[in-house]
Amino acid sequence: MSGKAVINILSLLIVLAIVSCSKKEAEFLTLPVAEEDLVYQTNYYVAIAGGDTNHRGVALYDEQGNLVDLIKHYRSPTELGTPRGLIQFDNDNLLVALDNTDRIENINLDTFTNSSFFSGGTLSGNIYDIGIDSLQNIYAIESNVVEKFDMLGNQTTPVYINTTVGSCTLNNPRQLVINSSNEMLITSYSNNRILHYDISSTTSSCLTSTVVANNPYGIMVHSNGSIYYNTWSDDQIYRANADGSGGVVVFATNTTILNNPTAMVELPNGNILVASSNTDSVEEFAEDGTYIGTFILDTQSLNITDMVIITREELVE
Repeated sequence: MSGKAVINILSLLIVLAIVSCSKKEAEFLTLPVAEEDLVYQTNYYVAIAGGDTNHRGVALYDEQGNLVDLIKHYRSPTELGTPRGLIQFDNDNLLVALDNTDRIENINLDTFTNSSFFSGGTLSGNIYDIGIDSLQNIYAIESNVVEKFDMLGNQTTPVYINTTVGSCTLNNPRQLVINSSNEMLITSYSNNRILHYDISSTTSSCLTSTVVANNPYGIMVHSNGSIYYNTWSDDQIYRANADGSGGVVVFATNTTILNNPTAMVELPNGNILVASSNTDSVEEFAEDGTYIGTFILDTQSLNITDMVIITREELVE
């Protein structure tokens, strides 16, 4: 037999031996998957901030309202604070604005570990909502002003939006939203206003100040071009023009469903979620205000202060 034939026979025997191995025994032969062959899909989650004394924390739900996990609690002596603002920073990180301890934290959405984004400076009043613009600048409501930070957590100016700017006056603002034109809308709770600002430059300017009623609280920009806001004192939901004017009631008072509403967000399907603080629930509505049903009601949804839709590109396993 020639040397070449012997080599061929040995090669065949080696291949047969490998094929006969169990999967577990052959795992060492598995080759890494090339990056271009990995498959990702877009997943959506709802993050809520709970402000109840016994349940202060941030919880994550899937887009059907099922609890995924408790991301972070703020009841331990070393990490006290009341979470009042949430914003997705990027695919892997969530920012949380905390009152009482007056800081903004970064939470990694893979590991749920937290790190400081900003503390100190003039961020020392009543902290409420936070927002993010197209350049990843961060804005935080602090008492009757709005602070601004760059993407690295540096405070750009001591106060970006002062209490009074032109015809806009902040009086216990509660929530803010930023549209695609880099304009900010804020609910000013105590003087019943929807305030509309241009934030496209280094200084803010007041565009419009719309008089509303009954203590506006939550506000959101919808993909249909309208804004929606709710009112704390009479438990209603309004649909309005993009600048906050022309508000009409789309859900009238029914305190068995909505009682002291706070945060609002739009689901990927266009439906609207509204947090109801006195019923400790999140209620779902169609964009025309039709009530659909309770979306979240569990031990993590007590006294919800804010919500945000999390959009993530995740590896399909």
